[in-house]
Amino acid sequence: MNEKPFSSDLNAPAASPPIAPPSATPPLAPAPAPVETAPDAPNDALQSALQMRSSGANWFYWIAGLSVVNSLLLAFGSDTSFLLGLAATLFIDIGARTLGGAAHGIALVLDFLLIGFFALCGAKASKGANWAFIAGGLLYTLDMLLTAFFKEWIGVGLHIWALFALFSGYKANKTVRELQKTTTASPWSG
Repeated sequence: MNEKPFSSDLNAPAASPPIAPPSATPPLAPAPAPVETAPDAPNDALQSALQMRSSGANWFYWIAGLSVVNSLLLAFGSDTSFLLGLAATLFIDIGARTLGGAAHGIALVLDFLLIGFFALCGAKASKGANWAFIAGGLLYTLDMLLTAFFKEWIGVGLHIWALFALFSGYKANKTVRELQKTTTASPWSG
């Protein structure tokens, strides 16, 4: 027999594809191409502004917290303090330590009021109250001037840094308000 392994006969029936055994799994369909969506720019901007506002408001907590630590350090006889805390509470506490007696109780009340005010500013600013950024920033500016009066230049620099962060939080809060107005005013918002 002289059979050719390949035939060039065009009229011959086409060979059928091999049949898979019954245990074989069918081939998987290719995964659909991912759908590209446009970024949600207004929502991204709002989230970014909210994060900046929160970051600025958190500085009030740092100022209050470090002021508490400074007051406690002085109350227990330490001469160490954090420069980022309130110079006013340090001034009050050093004065009370010098005067002794009832001055400690008065100092405690004054410290509580000042530190409590900064903690309140942190709570209100994080919820979007402009007055908290403004009033807290102004009081911290006065505290910076007290720091400068005592020629604590590193403390002045740290106050300026914190004031910049507070101002950035204030600006971000204004942006949040503007974005929320445009989002609620848009006929397409849900």
